Amino acid sequence: CTAVAETALVFDQVPGPAELLARLKIRTSPPTSPCAANCESAVGVRAYTTGAAIDESTVFEHEGRFFKNQEHVVRVGEFSFRNPPVFVQRADLRARDALAEVESLLDHLFRHPNTPVFFARLLIQRLVTSNPSPRYIADVAEAFRSGTYAAPDPQQTASDVAAAPAATSGPYGDLAATVLAVLLHDEA
Repeated sequence: CTAVAETALVFDQVPGPAELLARLKIRTSPPTSPCAANCESAVGVRAYTTGAAIDESTVFEHEGRFFKNQEHVVRVGEFSFRNPPVFVQRADLRARDALAEVESLLDHLFRHPNTPVFFARLLIQRLVTSNPSPRYIADVAEAFRSGTYAAPDPQQTASDVAAAPAATSGPYGDLAATVLAVLLHDEA
């Protein structure tokens, strides 16, 4: 069985922010080429390219982070998986390359689908009980995912709870919402 490593183009036009973050995993340093598309956008995705078209050398910027327009895939027989990116060039070591590689790994781990459940279970075990129920873990993981949590009031009906404003309203991974969910959950 032979293994083949491939580098492929991901986008042939400027993607939206959600699509960019879902597909591109390879972070890079700021490009030296000028901005080529969406240069005035404050919240969108900017594109930096050396030629006229968007290709594998294109770098996209979103919220101050830069991503290569590449996907590394390893194929072994009928199976394939994403190859982890390597930023450190052994012939030309730079501190910023190592920093980009570490930041990329941390971003990947933070956004991994299992992170909210893992984090919720550990927080509950350290702060409340050593054997939390699956519902307790799921509720706390959802608070981590959504960044919101409204403590249930025993006097309220289900429709009152759904209509009530959230006690917190933050981004993905909001620790305030997560800790509130751990401490104010009915199983705490």
